[in-house]
Amino acid sequence: MSGLNSGGVASATLAATADGTALWEKVRIYFSARDQLRRGLCLLSAGQYALAADRFRAVGNVDLAGVSLASHLAMCLAGEGKYAEAAGEFGRAADLASDATTVRIRQALSFWQAGSRSQAVATLRDAVGDDPECGELHFQLGTLLAALGETDEAELRFTQTIALDTGHGEAHTALAMCYGIREQPSEAVRYLKRAQRLRPADAKIALLLTMAAQAAAEEGQQANMQVEMPDLEMDDTDCLTHLGDLIAAEPEFLESFLGLPETESEAEIFGLLGKAVELALDRKPNNAALHFGRARVLERLDRPLEAINAVERAVQIDSRFVRALIHLGKLYQKTDRAADARQRLEQAIALGAEYADVYFLLGNLYRDGGERERARQAYRSALRINSEYTAAKNALQSLAA
Repeated sequence: MSGLNSGGVASATLAATADGTALWEKVRIYFSARDQLRRGLCLLSAGQYALAADRFRAVGNVDLAGVSLASHLAMCLAGEGKYAEAAGEFGRAADLASDATTVRIRQALSFWQAGSRSQAVATLRDAVGDDPECGELHFQLGTLLAALGETDEAELRFTQTIALDTGHGEAHTALAMCYGIREQPSEAVRYLKRAQRLRPADAKIALLLTMAAQAAAEEGQQANMQVEMPDLEMDDTDCLTHLGDLIAAEPEFLESFLGLPETESEAEIFGLLGKAVELALDRKPNNAALHFGRARVLERLDRPLEAINAVERAVQIDSRFVRALIHLGKLYQKTDRAADARQRLEQAIALGAEYADVYFLLGNLYRDGGERERARQAYRSALRINSEYTAAKNALQSLAA
């Protein structure tokens, strides 16, 4: 119901991230839902009702209308179990103010849930009598009446809600359902089009509109389906700030997303994370781990030169940051800076980085620079650490040949 069930969005989304499904799968589902919604709206505009309906059903229960990308990512991070209390910060949905209207509605719903349906309806009738200009009260009463099958009065209540509050999307949808029950699909389409304009990111409204338009078309009544495309690129500064705070407190949080496989939405996900990391760095400008994390985000965004600068900054702050030195060596190798790559990998080994892949990379650099004996020693060191390292074996054999 309008305003009253939205408060559970954050908790529900948070709980969904803790059910054992991999974090990257949650993020993939979010972006897939956004894509399905956009495609469905395009198909609906083109009159392809069956195909559009399939797209809207594919959105499932992903709440694109109530939770922005930043909120979703933040809740996913919180759902990893480290910061469960973040749910209230990131997903806090708008709730009605604590006034008499809210109290009466909650009281009525409590009666309803307890099985006292007539008392629930009576409570809302009294509330409407006390405040007849409150559209929300008419809507809540209409909803209960519709559930009891009293559709004629429910329809009047929804109509009154719209007269008092033209932006009440749920009332437009509910009124459309009344017309659907009366088998008047064209009227249902009229109100669902208004609801869709008010809530363009709501896939459920889009699905209902599609079904009503298809029913109208079957009766020979073609509707002009000019739908509103949703703006899903929200400037969610508040959530970004909180996400930045979490990353500042625990830079390792980034690892949850840096391990994501590549997706079509790579730029959107990591563009958002990049902004959050920059906010974290505003708070902790001398944190080497944050600079290193920013570098890895920039690398995923295909900005290697900026990534190198960020890792260099991490190493300047902490000259013994072995992981950053190794990564810097790899970045230099990819950008054809062989001498710099060798220097950084040698530094890492001098600090105790006894890793087979580091010796193998260093061996390749020595080999490409014509230093065959040093390359041979590096490959042997890699095999001493990992005797099954096939690439090192093959490289060593090629030197011998």
